[in-house]
Amino acid sequence: MYMLPRKTTRIEISQDTLDALIAEKERTGFGAAKIFQYAKSLDLVGATSNLTSGMIVAWMSGKSRSAHAENIVAVTQAYRSIVFESELPCDANERRLVLITDGVDDELQVFLSARTTSVRKLIVGDASAPEGLTENKLKRLARGRESLILLSHLRFIRKAMNIWGD
Repeated sequence: MYMLPRKTTRIEISQDTLDALIAEKERTGFGAAKIFQYAKSLDLVGATSNLTSGMIVAWMSGKSRSAHAENIVAVTQAYRSIVFESELPCDANERRLVLITDGVDDELQVFLSARTTSVRKLIVGDASAPEGLTENKLKRLARGRESLILLSHLRFIRKAMNIWGD
């Protein structure tokens, strides 16, 4: 019985694409599991997608030389959406996610940890605090468990650091 060939969007992963993915991994520090979760959070990975973090590992290790085009695009877009604060213009969208670098992370941890819950409660209780800035998020920042932050949250915390800093 003759069957029509399956329609597929699988493409070969070129060396340039592989190099770009590895460079983004090194730039952001986001491995396969983290970028997969991040891509899902941005709705870049559709509900019908078969993408897994294991597939991303296989791409980056060279074990898999092909992938569905939409999966490569989703991971590439997720990586490219991650920016450092220094790369953003002053008028950048406040809803933009910013990658927390080691220096920023240390600075936030010292500020948010040294004052235990009092400063976190003051920040969250401030009427001008941006939407979504919760005490739980501040605790995660203080413990170094967050790698991304909304620009509006980071700018608000920086403002608080200028006001209440030593």
